[in-house]
Amino acid sequence: MKADGWLGFVPGWGIRAYAAPDEPPLYEAAFCYGCDRAWAWAWVWVWVWGPRIPEALHRQTFDSASPYAQYLRLRFREEGPV
Repeated sequence: MKADGWLGFVPGWGIRAYAAPDEPPLYEAAFCYGCDRAWAWAWVWVWVWGPRIPEALHRQTFDSASPYAQYLRLRFREEGPV
């Protein structure tokens, strides 16, 4: 594992949230499900950024084995290949 906690952040999917179609994103979130096999636990990273997201919240973890994360992954996969 790298010293900063990032093994090789390679997000497969992301989400952008807009207030209006002609405006820039309010925030973007990129999800990486791949790191959980390299660590001894199932918490992996999501990178969140945008004009309203404080820098302290840019890097967050999520439980990739949780029902919510698995449902989100299923929805991502339904949209097409990575």
